[in-house]
Amino acid sequence: MFKKINHKAVIVSAIIYQAVGFIWYQVIFNSLWQSASGISTTDIDKMGASPHIIALVGAFIFAYVFAYLQSKLNSNLKTGLFIILLLWLGVTLPDSIPHYTFLSIPSTVLILDTLHTLVAMLVAGSVIIIWKKKQNNFNQ
Repeated sequence: MFKKINHKAVIVSAIIYQAVGFIWYQVIFNSLWQSASGISTTDIDKMGASPHIIALVGAFIFAYVFAYLQSKLNSNLKTGLFIILLLWLGVTLPDSIPHYTFLSIPSTVLILDTLHTLVAMLVAGSVIIIWKKKQNNFNQ
């Protein structure tokens, strides 16, 4: 089942997923996310490493699941990115919106978080698709 999965690509993809999160939350949208969520840098520091470890595990799960889908579908970049968009629209949004609503989390946080997920999935998924394509070209 996992023989066709490039584990190096999965590892790199998961790391890149995390890098996108760092850039998204620490560089681009730090002030906006913190003010909308009411969570300060001090609050984040008090949480320790647990949230980061959980996020990394989630990134690996995404990377492996997407790599598995790619091994079965063997799609090109355009189709693979469209599959990610469909997964985001059909899984991430319908799951996130009620949770954020019931918890009264501001819509700004919902938008930033779910768009982060989309961007991270697209970038990390691209790594898996491109790596597979280059590997296939090399093996021919």
